[in-house]
Amino acid sequence: AVCNTMVILPGGTVDMNSGSLSIYGHFYPTLNSYSQSGGMLAFTGSASQEVKTVTVKDVTIDNAAGIELLGNMTVQGTIQLQNGLVNTGLNEVNVTNTALAAVSNHSITRYINGNLRRSITAFGTYDFPVGTSANYELAQLTLNNLQGTTNVLARFNSTITGAAPNVSVNGTVINTLLNGGVWTITPNQQPTSGSYDINLHMRGHTNFAVSQQAYTVIKRNNSASAWTHQGVTVGNSQTASGGTVSVPNFGLSTFSDFGIGFGNTVLPVTLTLFTATASGQLAVLEWETESEYENERFDVQRSFNGVAFETIGSVKGNGTTVQSHRYRHIDPNTASGVHYYRLKQVDFDGTEHFTDIRSVTFANAESSNINVFPNPATNQLYVNGLVEGAVINVYELTGRQTLHYTASGETALISIDDLKSGEYMLRVFISGQKPWSTRFVKID
Repeated sequence: AVCNTMVILPGGTVDMNSGSLSIYGHFYPTLNSYSQSGGMLAFTGSASQEVKTVTVKDVTIDNAAGIELLGNMTVQGTIQLQNGLVNTGLNEVNVTNTALAAVSNHSITRYINGNLRRSITAFGTYDFPVGTSANYELAQLTLNNLQGTTNVLARFNSTITGAAPNVSVNGTVINTLLNGGVWTITPNQQPTSGSYDINLHMRGHTNFAVSQQAYTVIKRNNSASAWTHQGVTVGNSQTASGGTVSVPNFGLSTFSDFGIGFGNTVLPVTLTLFTATASGQLAVLEWETESEYENERFDVQRSFNGVAFETIGSVKGNGTTVQSHRYRHIDPNTASGVHYYRLKQVDFDGTEHFTDIRSVTFANAESSNINVFPNPATNQLYVNGLVEGAVINVYELTGRQTLHYTASGETALISIDDLKSGEYMLRVFISGQKPWSTRFVKID
């Protein structure tokens, strides 16, 4: 059936159980005058159509000029957004069907300009195609056994009020918002258990970060509250293409205002722990990630002066994951004095990130009678207190070995003519004893 404007007067009723009804004009039902158990109700006009409060089953919006809600529209089945906007004003589209696909076909030319409420279950990804009269601003919620919340209302606000963000995320200060606006996501009640992931897609902004890897999702209770970060932002999971910045965030537990923030640098793999400790003469390095994205490996780097580092080993990463992972590496080639360690995290595309530096101090064996002289030295070094078969190695402070010598008695004379001027590490290995080490300076 096809009609222009449909007015259902008080006392009148329209019952639809099959087929289709296409309305080209306005739709003015009165309370409980329209019922629909089947079929498809379609708004297919060429000028803006007004719709009063109504409950429908399946409905299609196919009008480039859009429809204007004069009251709430409750959708018990599906809403197909074929063309044009649903302008809700202070009203809302309330989709009571919990099926994930109950809202479909949305895009940059067809979405909800205003309030969209959706009934939800504990699992699955629900799309909230909201926005303004000018821009489509999609929010997606992926529910992970979320309990206590049965429906969620989403709206996008192009006007940003309140203070600018000042929050640290993965060690990076986030102090700027994408200026397109903020999402307000309100549950019927906050979750009692479980979690959810959110994926925000912003189009109406005119400012940009230095890199798509700099974006993160931040939240606040309301415009009077400070911005915070909840859950996990996975470095390199963000995209910026075709005017849309898309940023996911994982493991959230409460709903509120959401925005896309950024700072002056990109967000690295999320490290929650990085320690370096001595176990005897071993350096034990342990670290833990909260999340990873395209993480190929960690290179373990060591320095004897805290400036020049050399890679001494690599540990394979876990690619892309929002699960925490623990890693461990042992450095057996230690000497007396301070050792400095850091991690170089390498993505599959070759992008590198460095951690802060950790230090470990080792002492020589207390019973050693070894001594080295002169120090500084020009062309020769004497090493006393040895036994036959003792091994002497000389290293640059980067850890690179430059000399190797095996003692034939208590004293060794080592030529250092070929060494460049600078500071070196000398280590002595005697069977059955802890390694002994010292530093010396070569001068010309």
